[in-house]
Formats: sequence, structure tokens, C-alpha cells
Amino acid sequence: MIRIRRVYDTISDRDREAVEETQKVLRSRFPGISSALVERLPEELRHPAPLFRPVLYLAETSAGRVRGFALLRHAPDVRVCFLDFIAAARGETGGVGGALYGRVRDEARALGCEGLFLETFSDEPALEPDPDRRRENRSRLRFYAAWGARPIDGTAYATPVGAGDPAPILVYDGLDRDDPPSAELVRGAIRAILERRYPEYCPPSYVDAVVASVTADPVALRDVPPAGTASAVAAEVEAEAGRSSLIPFVVNQEHEIHHVRERGYVEAPARVASIQRELDRSASFRQVEPRSYPDRHVLTVHDPEYVRYLRKVCEETPPDRSVYPYVFPIRNA
Repeated sequence: MIRIRRVYDTISDRDREAVEETQKVLRSRFPGISSALVERLPEELRHPAPLFRPVLYLAETSAGRVRGFALLRHAPDVRVCFLDFIAAARGETGGVGGALYGRVRDEARALGCEGLFLETFSDEPALEPDPDRRRENRSRLRFYAAWGARPIDGTAYATPVGAGDPAPILVYDGLDRDDPPSAELVRGAIRAILERRYPEYCPPSYVDAVVASVTADPVALRDVPPAGTASAVAAEVEAEAGRSSLIPFVVNQEHEIHHVRERGYVEAPARVASIQRELDRSASFRQVEPRSYPDRHVLTVHDPEYVRYLRKVCEETPPDRSVYPYVFPIRNA
């Protein structure tokens, strides 16, 4: 079970410790990150820059352990948000990334933004010659594409600042808008990102050149194709990598057995259908088929004598009879 909350500053001990955990995750998941950038995160939260204000969301356990984070930056003058970092702690699975991304999209909409922008690396051979890295990059692009985010095409954003420097691509999430972004919006977003996020790295001439490269209006967006897929099996593997961020849930269609008529429907399995309908409407979940497992899994958590007793009772009970362990007598005294 995770909960997502926003951290505004580091005044309380709880928030200060949570931000310290976030810094550890940053260093762990982004080993090449500038130590100065990591160290100044608490100060940025306490004294946010008005035109590039940080918004930090944490995914935590009920005990307060940080399982992941998303750092958003809001540029109100150009009506956009920039997703600076999003990451789950090492070893974490189960939809942390999807839950965080859904929350920052909600935040961007609430702030009145016309778009959410983010950087990632390309799955095209011209920009990434290593096939293994291309597969990883394509998985990330598929994750964002599931939310409607697509790479911006036809600009010089991926031009390295210097020889051998990284060449990230820019991705646009229209926050459920159907139309592609205007040139004005993209130019403003690019200038804000390059000047405010990378002031020591991107010289003014470079920023001007990248902004001037946005000529099409509206700006073209590239689909995320199954490029480099050798077979249908490989395509399914890559698609599964994109779905892995969704929270899986299992519905056992035999739950009707819990309608114990002799006890007046103590359980209410009808709720299962209601819950499932709500989960199906969300983009954060995916249903997986139930599977059978050997008894050793049950014996891991239950006493073997107890399991043998239940099996014997079930075998000896006639088909038209039921034996129900009524363990809550006070509920229906």
C-alpha cells in the first residue's frame, strides 16, 4: 500500500527526513547527477523560484518510507510544467511510477498548464546507436505514450551542447488535449527549460538556436512505433515493459462462493464488481488472470494440521450442506 503526498518544505522533522530519503533515491537512480543539484533541493523547497517553482510528490509506505518521488517544476509565465525527475526507489515495483505520473498530471492541470513537458532519451538509431539502450528508451517512451505523451518532432532540441554530450529528446503531454501544441507554447517551454533548468550548461546562443528551430505551427508530435521489433513476441515483450508500471489486480470470478446464504450473506462479494468497475475506469491499473498455486504457498502461512482439518471437513461435507466458521458472533448477536 502506498500513499502519495506533496512536500512543501523541510520545516517538520517528518518532511526533512522524507526529503533526505528522496536525495538518496536521486543519487541512487541518477548516478551521474550533479551533487550540487541534489544538495540544493531542500533550499529550493524552502525558497522556491517563482518562475520555476519546484513541486515535490512522494510515494510512501504507511510507515513513511519513501518508495519513489516526482519532482515537477512550474513555469507559470509560459503556462507549462516540466517533469524534472520521476523515479522509484531501487527494488520497488507495483505501479509506483504510474501513480506518481498520474498525480503530477493532475497537478499540472490544477495549475492551469497547457502542457506537461519532460526529457527522455531517444529510441532512434541516429540518436542512440546502442540497441540495448534503445530498447530501454523505447520502454520509457511507451510508458509515457500510455498517458498520451509523445516526443516532439522537427526541432533541434536533441542537438548536443558539445561533442559527446547527452542528447535528450523533449516529450509533450497535452494533459488529455487532442490538439498538438502551438509553436508559441513549445518555444516558451524550451526557453524556460533550457534557461532555468540548465543556466550554467546551455549558453544563450545555443538556447536561441533551439528555440528558433521550432518553425511548424502546430508542432509535430511523433508516434512511438514498434521500431526495431524483430517479431510479434518481441513486440509483446516491449509492450509488457510499458505496462509494468501499471498496478496489477486479480479478480477471482468464483467469489460468489462467499455468498453464505445460511448466514444471511455475512460477506458482501457484490462489492467486488463495484470496485472492479472503478478500477477499469482508471488508467493506473491492469487486470491479470488468477492462477492456481501449489499447497506449499498456503503451508508457508498456515499450520499444516489446520490445512488438513479443512480439507477433511470439505471432503466429508455433503454437497447441499455448508460449514461456516462464524468468527464474528457479536456482529449479528
